Amino acid sequence: MVARDEENYYVSHWSVWDSADRTFHLDRVERTPELASPFLGSKAFETLDWFSQGWWKVVQQSDEPNSIYLIDMRFGEMRQPNQNTTVKAPPFVWKLSVDEQGKVTSSQVSFRSKLDFKKAISQLKQLKERIAGRAPEWTESIWPWEQASENAQ
Repeated sequence: MVARDEENYYVSHWSVWDSADRTFHLDRVERTPELASPFLGSKAFETLDWFSQGWWKVVQQSDEPNSIYLIDMRFGEMRQPNQNTTVKAPPFVWKLSVDEQGKVTSSQVSFRSKLDFKKAISQLKQLKERIAGRAPEWTESIWPWEQASENAQ
């Protein structure tokens, strides 16, 4: 489930097979539209805004001040094990960059690392467990932009 208000998205997952006593977890994700200001009006941004129907979140890395990452929040995410945690990997992410002349370019990117076949099968098994009402760790994952801030600390 994805819902939004003016400032946030609210994301949750449940299965019809979840037990009645399962703890409900609701992620609040800040929309951060102010980070898109330098890109408003560009063809690249307007196209992605149209594609996502306005359901996007923007992330900016401190080491890339002329770039943003636009994430379409409507399509959920897969879980990817990463060191001591599991990271949520949204499937539709674009990087927009502006050069010194003000030209905006975009390219589709991924928060997912390169997967080998065994890892892909493992992720699908984890998804199957979640659909079947198991795998509570599914809700304990972190977003990739949270991981970046944790690594910076």
